[in-house]
Amino acid sequence: MLVMPLTANSTASSSAKLLIISIDGLRWDYLSLHQPRFLQQLAAQSAQVQRLQPVYPSKTFPNHLSLATGLYPEHHGIVANRFYSPPLQRAYKLSDPKAVTDAAFYQGTPIWSLAEQQGRTSAVFFWPGSEAKIAGFRPSYFKQYDSKTSHRQRIRQVLQWFRQRQVDLAMVYFSSVDRAGHDWGPESFWTKRALRSLDSKLEQLFTELAKLPLAVNVIITGDHGMRDVTAMPTLLLDQRLASWRQFRQIFRISGSGSTVRFYHRGGANKAADLRRLAQLLGDHSDSQFFLQPQIPTELHYRDHPAVGDALLISNSHFITFSDAKSPPAGFHGFDPKVDDQMDTLLLGFGPAFAAGSRVDKATVVDVYPLAAKVLGLEISEPIDGRLANLAGLLAE
Repeated sequence: MLVMPLTANSTASSSAKLLIISIDGLRWDYLSLHQPRFLQQLAAQSAQVQRLQPVYPSKTFPNHLSLATGLYPEHHGIVANRFYSPPLQRAYKLSDPKAVTDAAFYQGTPIWSLAEQQGRTSAVFFWPGSEAKIAGFRPSYFKQYDSKTSHRQRIRQVLQWFRQRQVDLAMVYFSSVDRAGHDWGPESFWTKRALRSLDSKLEQLFTELAKLPLAVNVIITGDHGMRDVTAMPTLLLDQRLASWRQFRQIFRISGSGSTVRFYHRGGANKAADLRRLAQLLGDHSDSQFFLQPQIPTELHYRDHPAVGDALLISNSHFITFSDAKSPPAGFHGFDPKVDDQMDTLLLGFGPAFAAGSRVDKATVVDVYPLAAKVLGLEISEPIDGRLANLAGLLAE
């Protein structure tokens, strides 16, 4: 039995409360594959997107910013977990506090900034981007990332925010399932164990939410899925470019696995250097090479300078270097339109959602207008997400 009743209420309200939970690496089929008891029970009573497609690349930071802003990476600016920004002449990487807190890297208006702009109170626990002052606001309450913070500590803080701070929007991020998927593979015992461990903590969270003197709507989702790559062949980039010994001096290179970005370091020979790069990388069956203007529009990954001058993509081979460490057991980042193992899911629970409603497929950019609708917020800037794609989840 679930401990938080579904009560009828209006879909959107200026007093509505919303908790958004991100489970990093939650593949769309993990509830049936790993059978987390509480989440399975919750799914049976929730509104649900059965397959929520991530944006390209299906990596953590780009997708969390797309969830938070309703924008594709070419519009919100966070094109990878690590990348180089030619306009800023600086590198961005998730492990660099100076970079992740620098608002210059971010475009768009995150849902917490939208709430703050409209007089609502937000509190965010570790969501990528939440430590920066974006669109003029930070959350009223936020935490600097610390991977050692336990599930129990995160849940205790979320409950305290609702009990003592009367927040309207809370967001919390969990990484343990993704970490297990990388280390051991998506179908491993250890990934099952990680999900079931988190599942028990989420049950405790819902038990305590039910005791609050207010109704809290909850969205549980992920940022991407996971693929077993233990048998995937490698594409050794340095060997493919072996005839061009100076390529590292000519190009700044960022990425591995599914996607590599090339940034020309400058000089009069840029056009010739890009032509040579295209000659060496452009005619292989194991990958696709694009100069920046040629990147397919359907990737939504062309119109931002941080994407670089050229892009190498593979959905069949793991792109790496001879001197790099071996690939992990599980990986993501692949094109979700090609590899549906990149898909995640979404559960919506609470008075704003129609219990038992189902949407077969949507994309992560559609979650932003859904969250804004639940909170009764007005979106005044253009976004890529469409509320119509998830309107079927909402109560009348």
